[in-house]
Amino acid sequence: MPNIQSAKKRERQETKRHAQNAAMKSRYISAIHLLVKSKKKGSLSTTVSLIDRAVKKGIIHRNKAARLKSRLSRIVASGKTAKA
Repeated sequence: MPNIQSAKKRERQETKRHAQNAAMKSRYISAIHLLVKSKKKGSLSTTVSLIDRAVKKGIIHRNKAARLKSRLSRIVASGKTAKA
C-alpha cells in the first residue's frame, strides 16, 4: 500500500492501463480464433486491423504481429484449419 501521493497515482494508472491492455489483447486473440474457425477474407482484414492497433499501443511486438498476420493469411488462403 503506497503512502506517497505520486505512488498512489502510479498505482491507479497501472491498474487502469492493465485493464485496457488486457481488454485489447483479449479482443485480438478472440478475433484470431474466430478467423481460424471461419476462414473468411472479411474477417482477415478486421483481425489484421486489431493486431495493428495492438502493435501501435505497444501490447505486442511488431515482429509478432507480422508473424501472426502471415500465418493467418496463409490459413485463409489455404482454407485449412491450423493452430494460430
